[in-house]
Amino acid sequence: MDRNIEVTFLEWDIKKAFPEGTTYFDIAKEVQEKYDDPILIASVDNNLVELSEKIYTDTTVKFYDQSSSIGSRVYIRGILFLFIKAYKDVVGDYKLRIENSLDKGIYCEAEVAITQDMVNNIVLKMKELVDKNEKIKAVDVPKAEALSYFSKRGEKDKVDVLNFITSGTVRLYQLGDIYDYFYGEMPLNVGIYDEFDITLLGSNGMVLRFPTIYAGNEMPDYRHHEKLFDVFKENADWVIRMKMGNVAGLNHLISEGKGQELIYMAETLQNRRISKIVDQIVEASDYVKVVLIAGPSSSGKTTTSKKIAIQLKMYGFNPLNVSTDDYFVDKKDTPKDENGDYDFECLDAIDVDMFNDHMTNLIGGVEVNIPTYNFLLGKKEYHKENKIKLGKKDILIVEGIHGLNPKLTKNIPTKNKFKIYISPLTQINIDDHNKINTTDTRLLRRIVRDYKYRGYSAEETLSSWHSVRRGEEKFVFPFQDSADTILNSALIYELSALKPHVLPLLYSVSRDSEEYIEAKRLIYFLRNFLPISSEDVPKESHLREFIGGSIYQK
Repeated sequence: MDRNIEVTFLEWDIKKAFPEGTTYFDIAKEVQEKYDDPILIASVDNNLVELSEKIYTDTTVKFYDQSSSIGSRVYIRGILFLFIKAYKDVVGDYKLRIENSLDKGIYCEAEVAITQDMVNNIVLKMKELVDKNEKIKAVDVPKAEALSYFSKRGEKDKVDVLNFITSGTVRLYQLGDIYDYFYGEMPLNVGIYDEFDITLLGSNGMVLRFPTIYAGNEMPDYRHHEKLFDVFKENADWVIRMKMGNVAGLNHLISEGKGQELIYMAETLQNRRISKIVDQIVEASDYVKVVLIAGPSSSGKTTTSKKIAIQLKMYGFNPLNVSTDDYFVDKKDTPKDENGDYDFECLDAIDVDMFNDHMTNLIGGVEVNIPTYNFLLGKKEYHKENKIKLGKKDILIVEGIHGLNPKLTKNIPTKNKFKIYISPLTQINIDDHNKINTTDTRLLRRIVRDYKYRGYSAEETLSSWHSVRRGEEKFVFPFQDSADTILNSALIYELSALKPHVLPLLYSVSRDSEEYIEAKRLIYFLRNFLPISSEDVPKESHLREFIGGSIYQK
């Protein structure tokens, strides 16, 4: 006689009995109508479980579709597997590398020339697999068996990364006749993918496009970002030249005791990037009076502004640092978001008129008393030592997330502005099919910094991250193309150096917390990296802005 299992649907506090051994896919059918998109993944007692799994004990479940950040990651993983399978069917076993996000899509690069006909056939093959509703099957195999499979196929990137995983078993995913390794959960089938397209880029590049939560879950048109693309290509070429295109290359150097050399090499490259930007500013210094530095959260804006200031001094200039945070309106006048919380990310949180008056007066040679914002009191304060007047060799360096928004500097002539967009844009991959998300790097930086300098727990930082990301999509990313130059602030070694700092904070997140799933995901992600001591990180490094010990911190 079949035993019934009680399932509690957490979001609606509904209880229902199912026969023992029922899959979560069948359980999800009971509530699918409450979701706008197909359910992709289940949270069972606060642990992610794929829909193919079965129930054997009373449990509490919550489901996620594509409109959630958790569901979105599963959705993206699945469509990449669909793309990889179709690519292999059309092009063959030539290497395909999933590189980086690009304009709400994902840029991928083949090791052979790709034609438009090939792209069209890949799209057709993807649609064929979707129409057949091909299943994605999870297969747990001994690590030795997985290594043998990938070795025979010549997929050295998979062999290398799995060699650094201590688990005795590995979960692979099967789609048709191919198996692949992904560090995260997959959807049950590919029939859910009704919208996607591929844009050919260059001789061997492709941008896979599909609806995302950051594009309103609508299919985005492709808009090329030349400067951003050039930065991605420059970094990709460098890491491959250094034989560190994937995490395994990084881990090999660390395991060989070459961590210090790795750190110095990455820092030298970073300083060289900044020197090139300073050369551009100096070249335009006859008319440039304001250097604007903008980028998403935890990009290293403060350190960059200080480094640029020091290098400008070397050329005889007198740089003056200004933060747009000091121009916040009084807290009581700060706009609120749809949840009734203060929205410090929006432009209206800044006294734009005062900022423009001060900047134009300074450019015109008038003395100005720059405010200092008192975050405890929630208002601006004025001190005699903050009275400044620009001389002929003085340059203002302004940093803040809205620096590239033309409304922030609406009264400042274009010729007087030099705009820099900064972000840790790309580092290395886990392997050829598992890229590292820029947002994860920034999130890990922020968790460490918030704990060390702002007294926030990892749980609090994780809880606010969605709001931060939403603000970036609205107020930062739309203006990145207006930058005169782009600085990639990523350091190839930093996730290994952050690991000892951030892991204890992630482990502190309670199992009952809503943020537990995200904390667990990041812990799982970090297992791919061997740790490295941060003792050798230079005091002027961007990383010091987050882990502490920076010469630029007050």
